[in-house]
Amino acid sequence: MKHYKNRFQSGRALTLAGCLVAMTCAGVQPVVANGVPATAQPSQAQAGKTVKGVVVDQYGEPIIGANVVERGTQNGAITDVNGEFSLKLENPNAVLHVTFVGYGAADVPSDTKKIVLREDSELLDDVVVIGYGTQRKGDVTSSVASIKPKDFSGGQIGDATDLIKGKVAGLSITTSSGDPLKENSIMLRGIATVSGSVSPLVLIDGIEGSLSDVAPENIASIDVLKDGSAAAIYGTRGANGVIIISTKTGHREESLHATYSTYAAFSNWTKRADFMSASDIREGKTSFSDEGAETDWLDEVCNKFGFAQNHSLSLTGGSKQSAYSANISYTDESGIMKKSDNENLRLQLDLSHYAFKDKVKFNINALVREQNYTLNDNAYVYRQAIIRNPTAPVYNDDGSYNENWNKLYYYNPVEIQNEY
Repeated sequence: MKHYKNRFQSGRALTLAGCLVAMTCAGVQPVVANGVPATAQPSQAQAGKTVKGVVVDQYGEPIIGANVVERGTQNGAITDVNGEFSLKLENPNAVLHVTFVGYGAADVPSDTKKIVLREDSELLDDVVVIGYGTQRKGDVTSSVASIKPKDFSGGQIGDATDLIKGKVAGLSITTSSGDPLKENSIMLRGIATVSGSVSPLVLIDGIEGSLSDVAPENIASIDVLKDGSAAAIYGTRGANGVIIISTKTGHREESLHATYSTYAAFSNWTKRADFMSASDIREGKTSFSDEGAETDWLDEVCNKFGFAQNHSLSLTGGSKQSAYSANISYTDESGIMKKSDNENLRLQLDLSHYAFKDKVKFNINALVREQNYTLNDNAYVYRQAIIRNPTAPVYNDDGSYNENWNKLYYYNPVEIQNEY
């Protein structure tokens, strides 16, 4: 444990500098986390009075840049180069919440003079995946974010990006359309090119792929390499950052374990725009002429609601010399607009066998994806639907589509949806 202490000491001057800048520019905004008990030596404090103390680690070394905040308020302070702090209280019975990166948080009475934080071994021992293999989280010096299943976002999950929305600082994930065929756009390291792609490199079990290739239910962890040193091994391919996806695997000497999960989701317009109706046309409120019909063009090109369903079955297990994992996932999604459907079937198999007294490992990892969908131009269909005369019929008397060829770029949206 000694090398942990030395590592934190070497970074204290940098931590203090960052804290002083934060206090000058924006005031104190401490980070709150779950904690562990602390050792305390009491003295007296009252509301409106200033309390002073020192924050140290279990070795008695001062902790520089620790957050000390009066619980339930934004009133806080940061420890100086000697680990000391001074805080004016708002509540006579205040409890101080003390946090520092890599240490368990502590809640102590406000009359505490000496606060001891202890290293959180669980935080330091987490394993993260980087370009050169795996490392303990406590040993990683580059900018790496590791998201485990317990931190994944819930709800309707289209692909892996939906699992990590809002979980990684600096990672921008945008849903540009409600079309099931449209993938989320993702940007990690800002705009680095005028015309090229800004999407990060995606690796699935070490193989380059897409975020939609792997079933979200079969993901064990997602590691995001944000800076140049973390992604250096990938060269120019990692210029926009790297996202490493590790899928679930079986374990040796594990009995057969089956897991089934499913969900269903409905979608609809949050709010529809208020367009001119057929009666408005007949009252002369627009320049359109009355063509004798009454048509809600959005209703003609839209379903009553969107619907999505997902089913996933996983099998894991192993013997003394082997381990296996298999997953089959089926997703069927229909959007709000007609002809916007997307059906995905994903199969994944991971088989490992150990030989020669575990000195050699044979591994087979197979990933198969089958996708069925209907090509559409629903963005243009929607545009035509909202500008179409609501008194115009969908079909002529002979069953053909009603069109007005005297107007430029003015087409029947139902015809576009069904025939193109």
